[in-house]
Amino acid sequence: MEWERLKTIVEALYKRPKQLSDPSSDFSQEELDALIATPDEAMVCYDFMCIFQTFCPAGCYEECAYFIPLAVKYIETNCSDALSVLDCLLGWMDENREQLKRDNLWMAAASCLCQIIGREMLRFELEAVASDSHFWAYPNSGREWFDTLRRSEGARPSALGLIVLGMIFREHFSHINSYPVAAWLVYLGTHTLTFPYHVYLAARLADTATREAACRLIRAKCREDAVCARFWTPLLDELATRYAPHGRPQAAGDQNREGF
Repeated sequence: MEWERLKTIVEALYKRPKQLSDPSSDFSQEELDALIATPDEAMVCYDFMCIFQTFCPAGCYEECAYFIPLAVKYIETNCSDALSVLDCLLGWMDENREQLKRDNLWMAAASCLCQIIGREMLRFELEAVASDSHFWAYPNSGREWFDTLRRSEGARPSALGLIVLGMIFREHFSHINSYPVAAWLVYLGTHTLTFPYHVYLAARLADTATREAACRLIRAKCREDAVCARFWTPLLDELATRYAPHGRPQAAGDQNREGF
């Protein structure tokens, strides 16, 4: 399990706190006592969201750091509210990046999250509503993970989340060898309802061999599945138009202006 790598680092540095100091005076003593009294294995979304509040955490860095592996474990088990925990954790880690870098936890956490969330690249399943007059479809889970990595605490970009996204994209899009990977590349790079994620996506799509490999895998899937065919046809048409020989592909730098 990925979280166990973090546990080894953290346990060499910090013990479980006996109290939480509430540096922003945001909690009652009863709430703080309840958090500390909750066993590690019984902690739920609410507990992690209190401990890792971005601006009003329940404890100081040294107190909260103990719980990082437990929060990552909660995310890794893919609980129904894991996205909320991920959102808070990213915001807190951005605010404490210097201490995390000092403790060798910044990139260690990025690597763990890359492996956990990167597993979404191994499947691409559509939720679809179709009728004679309407068709609407979207990937059923991965996009929510990627959206959460890109933002933290609502709309603010997450520094650590962007690092994790870059790691995931480079690991999975360096070789297009399966339908799910091809689907994520084309979906994230072209879908009109998805803002551009990363200059790396544009660069991969601009590469003729990569783009053609992705399109072949998607077309093969479309021949097996009518829903996929309806979903992918306009996107593949858009891709063909964008990179037509007589056209000028959109420059990679135009895809994103936020420093991914």
